[in-house]
Amino acid sequence: MVRVVVVALSVLAATVVTYVLVSEAYGSGPPYYGRTVNMDKWTSPIPIVLPIDLVALALLSWSARRWIKRR
Repeated sequence: MVRVVVVALSVLAATVVTYVLVSEAYGSGPPYYGRTVNMDKWTSPIPIVLPIDLVALALLSWSARRWIKRR
């Protein structure tokens, strides 16, 4: 039971972090004056989001593999 909770929390945390980072980086609509002026300072969120998602995916696959072997 604890393992299921840990996996669910890790997936939820990875999802929330991914959503927040991507929504902050890409914004919610077309560019307006403030965004177009600072486009030279924009950076892609992928290098930050990818390792977090890979760790969550590895934890999820490890837990699923252990659960399958146990049954």
